[in-house]
Amino acid sequence: MRMYHYTLAALLVMAMFGCSADKDDEVCNCEEEDTVLPSGKTVPSGTALTPAFQFSDVAYQVTSTAGAEGIQARVDAANAFYVAIAQKLADADPNANFAFSPFSVQAAFGLLYPATAADGAAAKEFVAALGFDADQAAFHDAMHGHQLAVEAAFANPPAEKTLTYSLVNQVWTDESFGLQAEYLDTIKKYYNSGVGVLPLRASSEDSRTTINAFIAGNTNDLIKDLIPAGAITSDTSMVLTNSVYMLADWLQPFTKENSSPAAFANADGTSSTPVTMHATDYFQYAETSDFQALSMDYVGSKVAMLVVLPKAGTQFAAFVADFDLEDYRAAVDGLASSQVKLSLPKFSIEWGTNSIKEALQGMGMVETFSPTTNHFPKLLTKDGAPVTTDTWIQDVFHKAKVIVDEKGTEAAAATAIVVGETSSLPPQDEIAFTVDRPALFFIYETTYKGIIFAGRIAKL
Repeated sequence: MRMYHYTLAALLVMAMFGCSADKDDEVCNCEEEDTVLPSGKTVPSGTALTPAFQFSDVAYQVTSTAGAEGIQARVDAANAFYVAIAQKLADADPNANFAFSPFSVQAAFGLLYPATAADGAAAKEFVAALGFDADQAAFHDAMHGHQLAVEAAFANPPAEKTLTYSLVNQVWTDESFGLQAEYLDTIKKYYNSGVGVLPLRASSEDSRTTINAFIAGNTNDLIKDLIPAGAITSDTSMVLTNSVYMLADWLQPFTKENSSPAAFANADGTSSTPVTMHATDYFQYAETSDFQALSMDYVGSKVAMLVVLPKAGTQFAAFVADFDLEDYRAAVDGLASSQVKLSLPKFSIEWGTNSIKEALQGMGMVETFSPTTNHFPKLLTKDGAPVTTDTWIQDVFHKAKVIVDEKGTEAAAATAIVVGETSSLPPQDEIAFTVDRPALFFIYETTYKGIIFAGRIAKL
């Protein structure tokens, strides 16, 4: 018997920092406005194709029953995943800049997780390598709670300040496939997602440019051409996208007049003179024997950036390789208000589109990448029946960009999973926090300390 293998491209995008949109729980399954999603987002006009959208009539869940303990466990698992994969990815070029969103990657795999069988190799590897809960209902509720916590961190911005956020999840299928009812219900309930129908196989490039335009339109054009030419082929059956975009002002903005070029010792041994921002004020500060750490709030004080600066004389590659979850916790848990003389370079860092397949395999996701079984039996239908041929992940791509200046931060990240089928204080002494050498950074939600975006400043 001849074995047929089809391709399922699951591309999930997370981009941080810009427009906000209110969620709408109504089901959209109409022809006149078929480019409008429940979130209020639309496919940009002028794209090559106009998709038709369909959604489960299950209501989007606007609250989570996971509770603070369940959400915290989910956040801790996501943070641990970031530290583990960042160490592996750093091995490729420890002297290069790096930007990454564990929030994006975890949500991307979360959107695919309902398609796995509980006793299957894929589900077991999602649990072992990604830190997912084996109880799918508990996992999705906690993942949803984590996403709601991030959304809440951007609620009620101060007057005349920028603090905006939006989240859009969307699944796309080839016109010859459908999605199983239970999967459709799950992604609507927890991810407010449905299915957009496109001729992925018959018009691969037009479908690709249409989805890319949708992604770019929801990330303020920071993530362009996420799906590369040739990635959607005549075998592609499905694409999943998730986008997050956020733009945030600093709670204490820097004064441009105080910015000036300053020396920076790059990780590769060269030197540069990036424009550096200066401020002396009270910041949240921590120090260990290995590093200094400083946290800067965005307006609202529910989202912040943590900068971790290795002590002078530390070999940066070795520091990155040794930095673990306990170090991150020591930094955020040890923060206390201190008077600091801060010098921080302005920077714009872009990383990707890079394959993170080998890193994931190194973390134990081996069978999921092997075309030996139907890893996602709860996903596709064809001619009204569940697809039973082999399905597996072919590759995973990630792209991220972070821009930091005197006013605040703008950032974006995208993940693509390609799957085949077979206050007032007493005076203190000033603490110098001078980022004149490589450092790590983390953008995190302050309630649960969940990392939304992270990376390293290695060369400016």
